[in-house]
Amino acid sequence: MSALRAAGASDVCIFQPSSADWKMVFLAARILKWLKVDPEFNSLVDTPPGMRVWFSRQMQAIRPRHVIISYAYWSRLKTLVWHLPATRRVASSVDTHDIVSRQIQLRRRLLAELPEPPIDPGLVKAELLNEHFFTDVPYPAKTKEFAEYDRFDNTIAISQTDLNIIKARTRRTKPVLIGASVAETSTVNEYSAPPVFATGPNPFNTHGYVYFTRRVLPLVLKGDSEFEMDVLGHTCTQVQSVRGVNLRGYVDNLGSVYARARFAVSPVFGGTGQQLKIVEAMAHGLPVVALKAGAEHSPVVHGVNGFLAEDAPAFAEYVLQLSADENLCRRFGCAAREEIRTNWSQVQTTQKLARLLSV
Repeated sequence: MSALRAAGASDVCIFQPSSADWKMVFLAARILKWLKVDPEFNSLVDTPPGMRVWFSRQMQAIRPRHVIISYAYWSRLKTLVWHLPATRRVASSVDTHDIVSRQIQLRRRLLAELPEPPIDPGLVKAELLNEHFFTDVPYPAKTKEFAEYDRFDNTIAISQTDLNIIKARTRRTKPVLIGASVAETSTVNEYSAPPVFATGPNPFNTHGYVYFTRRVLPLVLKGDSEFEMDVLGHTCTQVQSVRGVNLRGYVDNLGSVYARARFAVSPVFGGTGQQLKIVEAMAHGLPVVALKAGAEHSPVVHGVNGFLAEDAPAFAEYVLQLSADENLCRRFGCAAREEIRTNWSQVQTTQKLARLLSV
């Protein structure tokens, strides 16, 4: 809160659920679990009564010109803008982060097929590791998500792919692309340590690990029997290690790991939204090898600041190229940092948000 105020916010208020709210959330979640259904976008699980009352009071006190809801699950709060005088025009925007209905659909399909952790990559079905495993899934036929977006003046998409989906499925809202951004860094890169795969608590990261170890790594080891890759973060708790991979777990200073690493890999191709670890690695001066299916609209420019692989053989080829050529890593890494500074900086994000809020 103090950081937000220091950055210029006149005030910061945070909703604190009451014990009654927690009981309501717990009960609603239990019922939905028993019914085997996901919460709707107006569910009491996400916006309990206390939150709705608190938000309406904030509307009365602040009398805003523009309301931004940070995720589709809280979109129902937008209805509470009616507490303001009818003569006051209040613009509204919703930030999407990802396409929730699609994300849930793909996550369900993946988790239904993955073995229980710690996952042995050798036991995962081959069809899960096809580059078209997710794209072949028909889009969910029934979802209220896009009707919720149409309740807002603007819908903020984090990637070009998501923007295209929102444009095709909404009628009233104005889709706006404001991609992920990270702060500029002054990392002094060594390009000497093994490449890294940084992961978060997301099953699509675990799936990416299995894809790499099953389909890419054997080809890499044929070309370089001493190859090693460091895996960081949550995925290390979900999988078994294999030859050529170091499961390093959580690290205290990710920036220092990026400073030593030769390059980063992103074998992730499931889910929606933006792969923030790609943006983050490039901001630290690392070239990235990624699957085109998952990173086509990322900052990676093929052959300039990294590589976009169509399939596992191409992925392995690009990994071997960067592993064998420190100068190439350095050249691509400098270009990666410049791409983020030029087109993906927090300054640009601030400017885009300012334009949105000024309308």
